[in-house]
Amino acid sequence: MQPQIMESMALQTENSNRTQQGGVVAGSAAIMFAAAGTTEGLFSGVMFVAAMVTILSALGLYAAAYRERKD
Repeated sequence: MQPQIMESMALQTENSNRTQQGGVVAGSAAIMFAAAGTTEGLFSGVMFVAAMVTILSALGLYAAAYRERKD
């Protein structure tokens, strides 16, 4: 294979991995929100904040994958 084709394939795989990682992180956030909704007190607040941070991480992964695809 030509080096250019191999590099392109590697970048496509990396972008796919980032997108999948973002999906896993977003799914984790959904589980955290569900846990926060079923409990009471301080634990609920901590889970809510953790879920918000997790969502921001997922958005960061999606943004990184988008920028790499754009370049």
